Amino acid sequence: MLVKDDRIYYQIQKIIMPNLDLGGDASLYVRPHGPNAGAIQPSRRILLNKFGVWSFDTFYNGLTVQSWKKHTEVSDLFFTLEGQGRFIVRIGLHRLECDKRFLIETECEIFEGKPYRLPIQNWGTLVNGLLYAEIQALEESSISGGKFETTSPPLKNVHLGLVITHFKRENAVKKAALRIQSTLSQEQEGKNIRLVVVDNSQTLIPEDVSGATLLPNKNLGGSGGFTRGLLYLKDEGSFTHCLFMDDDASCEVESILRSYRLLSYSKTPRFAIAGSLLREMAPHFLFEKGATFDGMCRPQHHGLDMRNVHHLLLAEFETRLPDYGGWWFFAFCLNDIRHFPFPFFVRGDDIMFGMINNFVITTQNGIASYGDDFGYKSGPLQIYLDVRNHLVQVLTHMNGSYADCEKLLNQFFDSSVRSFNYATARAVSMAIEDVSKGLSFWIQNMDMSEIKKKFTSLNQSEKMQPLSLTDIPGGVDIISHAHWTEKLYRRFVRKLTFNGLLLPNKLKKKTPILQNKNFSGDARVIFRYNSVVYYYNPTEQGYIAHRDLSRLISETKVFWKARNAFKTNFTQIKLGYERGYLDLTTEDFWRGVYRNIK
Repeated sequence: MLVKDDRIYYQIQKIIMPNLDLGGDASLYVRPHGPNAGAIQPSRRILLNKFGVWSFDTFYNGLTVQSWKKHTEVSDLFFTLEGQGRFIVRIGLHRLECDKRFLIETECEIFEGKPYRLPIQNWGTLVNGLLYAEIQALEESSISGGKFETTSPPLKNVHLGLVITHFKRENAVKKAALRIQSTLSQEQEGKNIRLVVVDNSQTLIPEDVSGATLLPNKNLGGSGGFTRGLLYLKDEGSFTHCLFMDDDASCEVESILRSYRLLSYSKTPRFAIAGSLLREMAPHFLFEKGATFDGMCRPQHHGLDMRNVHHLLLAEFETRLPDYGGWWFFAFCLNDIRHFPFPFFVRGDDIMFGMINNFVITTQNGIASYGDDFGYKSGPLQIYLDVRNHLVQVLTHMNGSYADCEKLLNQFFDSSVRSFNYATARAVSMAIEDVSKGLSFWIQNMDMSEIKKKFTSLNQSEKMQPLSLTDIPGGVDIISHAHWTEKLYRRFVRKLTFNGLLLPNKLKKKTPILQNKNFSGDARVIFRYNSVVYYYNPTEQGYIAHRDLSRLISETKVFWKARNAFKTNFTQIKLGYERGYLDLTTEDFWRGVYRNIK
């Protein structure tokens, strides 16, 4: 029974029940032990059979000890269970290189509307690990919810602005706004969290955003849209923190609330939160949990399975803090902003924003968004955007040399031509030429309208469209062992023949090879093939790319010309960026941009 006392309890993490809102695997939320444990109801309630056991050592419902220990001064912890019936409640702890152990076990009886609160007396001695509840029913019972609480008051009075930048995804933003607004209205913290929708396509009306603030805006991409939201938060005057989110806000609203609480309790200067990115098509798959940048993007903890307890622990094991957080979910304090976004339009703005503001970025299991496969969306325009932003990062705050620039340019170009994606190869050269024009290029092309026109025809040869594999004459070859180890002599021959280019025709295969659509093809697999079918099974779309010697020669000439011109003028180009790039990240610069927009 809930013991009455005079203390005030503050919620820091609420149990999320499995639901169909986002389509995540139930094992991301809760684990039944055995086939007769019970069932999950559509009403987000768990029915437990007699002696049925359910545990919450999951991505969404385990509590990450180290992030609360490192960044806050929470002095005590309680677990509160809501439901009806007789239970054994156990508080368990998973740690890397340690066996699972239970810290507490107690028997209780709970009545509807009268939850049971259990003090976790070991909290003061814990260092790291995944803390969780395991519930066993002693009779047919039900669980309606639960939460971790503390009597330690928050250190800050946070007022959080959620900024969503929208462009022609009306249905997605309408659903997101309704879901966020309706959930926040039921939460105590909701009064201090407000949603702001920046409408870059100017296709929404106030009724579409369910009471959120709507800001019609000129389309200056994510850079301009999120900056417009930042300026609004600063001008409004009551906000202390900001959370950038994708326009579909594809996350559990509890992820927003957990971020709010962590920000409220944080004692760490320049503290920021980067939400993990889970694969929308397979939500257990972790794309990244923070990222570093060394001239190329390096997602942290990529490929881990968030249904697996050991992988959950690995995901929380830090050897290096993230350099930046993707703007699908990134929260920070407004007073910590030294620099506004660079006008990249899209791609790379989150990298530079995170790095030049020197945020201390944390990630946490249970704070996440769902996203599309980046490789599926990749094409000439996307690679153009990647190359130019990578190049600018290296020229400016990375203080890179020409050799650093040449290395990344060669990587982008070589992966394109080896994949027979010659339009993408041309995009690499175009990016070099545009970056070489200096800072004036960015000011003159903030809306990218003229640049997009150049890609209208270029995109066509690599455009994903409906494709039936059975309609391809002769079928396709499939090599399923994608992680095989290539023998040394094969690799030598492949390099010697420029990945099969110089092989005699009789050694080349006429049947196309099937490759999953990604940023590029696998050069090891493509070797000896003259055609590649790039295919994305979830949408049954793809295209066929062919080896083309004349196109290879022409694109190589264009690339060498652009790269050599960049090399010749490197000192001047680099100096121009170093002297002026921060001027394009000031509040005054962006206010001037919007002041001049009619």
